[in-house]
Amino acid sequence: MHLSEIRLVAQFLDEKAKGAFVNNIYRSMNGVLIKLYGAELDGIYFNAEKKVIFPVKDLKKYERQTITRLEEGLRANISGRIKNIKILDRFGKLVCIETTGNTLYIPLFSSSVYIKNDSGVLWKEKEKADLPEEMPQEMRHIEPMSEDPFFYEKEFFENIEKRKTEQKEKFLQKKKRKLDNLLKKLMKELKGKDVLEKQSLENGTMLRNNLYLFDANKRMEKIEVCNSNGTQTKLSLDPKMTVVENMEKFFKIAKKLKAGRNNLLKRIDVVKEELSGITVEDVEVREQGETSHRKNPKQSKHVPYHRFETEKGRVFLVGKDSKDNDELTFKISSPHDMWFHAKDHAGSHVILKMKRNEALQADDLLTGCVLALMYSKAKKDMSGEVWYTQRKNLTKKKGMAAGKVMVKNGKSKYIRNGKLPDKVRKVD
Repeated sequence: MHLSEIRLVAQFLDEKAKGAFVNNIYRSMNGVLIKLYGAELDGIYFNAEKKVIFPVKDLKKYERQTITRLEEGLRANISGRIKNIKILDRFGKLVCIETTGNTLYIPLFSSSVYIKNDSGVLWKEKEKADLPEEMPQEMRHIEPMSEDPFFYEKEFFENIEKRKTEQKEKFLQKKKRKLDNLLKKLMKELKGKDVLEKQSLENGTMLRNNLYLFDANKRMEKIEVCNSNGTQTKLSLDPKMTVVENMEKFFKIAKKLKAGRNNLLKRIDVVKEELSGITVEDVEVREQGETSHRKNPKQSKHVPYHRFETEKGRVFLVGKDSKDNDELTFKISSPHDMWFHAKDHAGSHVILKMKRNEALQADDLLTGCVLALMYSKAKKDMSGEVWYTQRKNLTKKKGMAAGKVMVKNGKSKYIRNGKLPDKVRKVD
């Protein structure tokens, strides 16, 4: 924003926000939002890095972000009623918000914010930053883009979207170049495999067609054979191998090259499909402006358990590894669910989904114990003792290894040569 625009906004804020209380201060859109109470405005937004300040009339657009040292300092030192808002021209783009407590100085020519009181500087965003010096000469006047103070909020969001679009386009072109280079590399590799496969197959065929002319078990360094055109040609052989072994080697190489060529063709199809299908909509721009290619949600979402269902509709969830065990037990399961684990064996946590105050049935107890053994080091013999209890009886202390828990009020059941009931099926 130009000085004239900041002056216009400061005058408007002084008129509309004077007398209002500072209700809250939080980080949003990588800047600071001062939420107001008792004013015609919902708040005041400023971003020293982007050099903008403007009134806010709709807080819904401003999602909260993790606060930084700046917001912590403002919360600790800025409160009470706003007395006035003005711009200190002698410092250039320096906005001053005076409250009944202290005074906030926002220099929109740098990223260091200050808080002062009658005794001097009370707090500053950057410890080593100096207070702004008086401008050596008057700044050049530039007419404001709009006389409407709310225009600058709209322009701010439009610029964000514009930057996102530019970043997406830039990332998209980079991604396409990368895929295009990969495609060229794969095509070159495919061409090389085609040539080698054809040559190996031809060599093996020539040896087979001329095998009757030679001692097949003889070891030779070179051999003269007749090709498909009836022309005599010399073949280099591995002298450590017999003629027939060299023939088999040629065919084996050709078969291996064919398999590799088929795999290459599949990779080429995947790259071509991705190259033709990638669009701007497939690119995400993160808060800091970083870009990434959007993954298929079905591919990126990790499910930490296997799901089993019984004929009666009972659901058992089995953790996939130690970290998944923690997630399944302490984040996904409910306190009244039943928990199973093979005693004295590394293995999966098993959760039986239960209703509150529901009694554990004998067939469900057996199924839970068998699943715990199946997904443990005891699966070979399918015999052993299994702990079971309600999930609310489990605790985990800080520092405990993944998958480790503390059990109270636990019960156990010994299973010998356990077998999963036929009507229990694995869903995923």
